Amino acid sequence: MPKREWCRICSSRRPYDAFSRRGRRMFICRDCQDLPEVDLDTIAADDELCGFAEQSNISEKNIARLVELTSHEDPALREHAEALLDIARVHPRKKKRWKRLVETHCHLVHRYLQAAGDEVRDEIGLAMDLETRLALDDYKADLSASGIANQDIPF
Repeated sequence: MPKREWCRICSSRRPYDAFSRRGRRMFICRDCQDLPEVDLDTIAADDELCGFAEQSNISEKNIARLVELTSHEDPALREHAEALLDIARVHPRKKKRWKRLVETHCHLVHRYLQAAGDEVRDEIGLAMDLETRLALDDYKADLSASGIANQDIPF
């Protein structure tokens, strides 16, 4: 069986010879190296944001990086970074992060789940216990009943 490497941009396992020397070091296949630099930067920043959410502690250096990412040119990535920055300022530790946030700052969790996308939403849903998911569902139901579900929540 030929040796295979993982491309961090397209998230696929590719044959070893699909990587140039530079690509092997950065884990980017030749096909993905041809993508525009803006797309590569956006994908890398999105992966970085997902990594911040999974960390046991969002440190001050990470918060400084999140502040930088809030000025990114991609609006979806900027919204994701802003939502995660608000969460990091309220509860930077991972232990029971989602449960405590749902109890005290449910609007932040709702905003983050909207900004993060389906893949991250599923991962966070698996990390929550049933009671936390039910509390979040109750919050969403209250939002839709009040008619402000599609509006921005002021802070």
